Amino acid sequence: MRTNVKSEQLLAVQMAVLAHTLVEAKDLPDIGMLPKDGPIIVQSDIPGQKATIDSRALPSIKGRKLVLMTRKEIQDKADRDDATLTYVEIDSIVVEGTVAKVSVGTNMAIPTNSHLAKLCCCTGLAIFNLVKDSWIFGNWSETVCARLHNMPLNPTVANSAPAG
Repeated sequence: MRTNVKSEQLLAVQMAVLAHTLVEAKDLPDIGMLPKDGPIIVQSDIPGQKATIDSRALPSIKGRKLVLMTRKEIQDKADRDDATLTYVEIDSIVVEGTVAKVSVGTNMAIPTNSHLAKLCCCTGLAIFNLVKDSWIFGNWSETVCARLHNMPLNPTVANSAPAG
């Protein structure tokens, strides 16, 4: 994130990204992995950046509650509940003049004691343009996905050859 970005501008970008990906277009990469009911977790900390997601950026979704949690809080909940949690993650926000590039997608927290490897989730680089004081979605410039997930870490299974 550019250090000269005003907090109001950063909030406006966050609002535009979450509204577009979760409410308007509903095109968050891997949106289908989010829970179908109950709360939707949004990671509040942005890896490698001092900025955090502002609670005012969370859109209203009929019948759903959006909950901000840090990455550590999400992992602690997955461990405590012994359940895999899928959540919205904004990996980075870079604002250069009238263009905002936002890496956003889904992520998973797998219980630490599960002995499972996480090989999943999609993320995309969403481009937003500042038009008359509003951040407007432009396009997805790239999307990266892995489709395998929750693969057991069992050397016997991993190294066994098919019978026959």
